[in-house]
Amino acid sequence: MFHRNRQSVSLSLNQGVTDAGRRAKTLVPRISSTGLLRAEAYSIFEVLPDSDSISFSRSIELGSGRLANSYAAGNIAAQTWTISASLQESDIRASLEAMLSLYDAAVEAKEQYLLLEPGRFQLRAREPRTRDNSAPIFAPKSSDDYVVAAKSYVEPQVRTRVHEALVLEFGTLAASHGFTPATNRHPIDLTLEKGGRETLVEVKVLDPSHPAGGIRESIGQLYEYRKFLRPNSSHVGLMVLYNVQPAGAHLELLNDLHISVAWREGGGFDGPGTRFVVNSGGS
Repeated sequence: MFHRNRQSVSLSLNQGVTDAGRRAKTLVPRISSTGLLRAEAYSIFEVLPDSDSISFSRSIELGSGRLANSYAAGNIAAQTWTISASLQESDIRASLEAMLSLYDAAVEAKEQYLLLEPGRFQLRAREPRTRDNSAPIFAPKSSDDYVVAAKSYVEPQVRTRVHEALVLEFGTLAASHGFTPATNRHPIDLTLEKGGRETLVEVKVLDPSHPAGGIRESIGQLYEYRKFLRPNSSHVGLMVLYNVQPAGAHLELLNDLHISVAWREGGGFDGPGTRFVVNSGGS
């Protein structure tokens, strides 16, 4: 974005000012659109993962005017160059690549918090969609334990070797029966697509001393994902995948909620979810 005097140009991670204007009119108490944009920009920056490589500015100057003020308020991070500066293409490319990475991190963090802490943000992370437009990619993470964390998380999320092994093995099984598995529909663990129907799969490693907690979490996560990430889709199935077989009462509960279930059994999988994958004709 150029300053009104055309003496500088800024690369900015910014927000939709039109959407903010509409949203600000619905809030109680009322807030100006620039106030909403400024508050959202601060909150987004606060939940971004720490990175020593990010040195963008928190503010930009664009001159006077309604739109200029709105975009200045909506700026999350920016880099500004003077027009007269001797710029190297390699430096501009490096800034663009860093900004794209920051954009991905911002969308991911905001979508996570829209689910974890409803009300923390007032503006959407992205436009509503029935499904991700990007090509499905099935690439489970390493089987080594790792931690998913961002600023202000109350508790880091630990992904275990068993968790990623379940994703890999069940996704591979589904692919062998004509499904297209994907692991790039964050924060959903796994999606399966076939015949125009998408199934959201939550993978959960149950604690043998308290399996009910993990089962409740998986139910809540799936309903949240379908509500907030697939709001306009009427053909989305729900499935849970566990490392062990749940008790009969929980199997009945999952069935009542129309959530298919599968679990690890020996060297493979068992449960209605496995039979759905193996026998499904895409209906």
